[in-house]
Amino acid sequence: MGRIKSDPPTARARRDSLRRTHARWEIGRLEELARSGSLAAGRELMHRAITQWDRASSRYPDAFEPVLHRWLKDVLGKAIENPRQSIGQLMAPPHARPRPTNHDELIRALSLSQEVQFRVRKAVDAGALLNTAFATVADELNALGYRNSNDGPLRASSIRSRYYAVRSEEKTRSRMRVDTDRSLRKQPPETAA
Repeated sequence: MGRIKSDPPTARARRDSLRRTHARWEIGRLEELARSGSLAAGRELMHRAITQWDRASSRYPDAFEPVLHRWLKDVLGKAIENPRQSIGQLMAPPHARPRPTNHDELIRALSLSQEVQFRVRKAVDAGALLNTAFATVADELNALGYRNSNDGPLRASSIRSRYYAVRSEEKTRSRMRVDTDRSLRKQPPETAA
């Protein structure tokens, strides 16, 4: 019995070339599917882009700023997990923005409706029941000097009204955004003359 011969370099190069050609074909096919609206294909392309960037940054660590690499990888990872979330919220999440610290800043920074929405959501996230959150938020805003249109203290009922009004507006905006996205997808691509 003879020894098993290793592959000649040309055979190894041919196999590597076939793998690269197949990978290019896969990426081209995924891109085509993603452009035609396939969310799964878009996610797979994002995964592959992150993997290639990881490989490149490990080979050439000086080529990429580590903080930039981590941030972009985090944003792209979140986009893969939740592709329907807007890119603006992924880049700078709303809860990460600083909140006003005193009454004057509060008045300048947010309208009463926005503040009601934020505080009620915060209370509910902390575990409070929705009905008790309205009363708590009314007390907090009264302590900050907010008043109703008759210059009287805010009540839980007015907080509830504002909260549901903002939620209704958000749902309407969301539906309009989805309808706009659908109508844009239905339009045929423009052809160059």
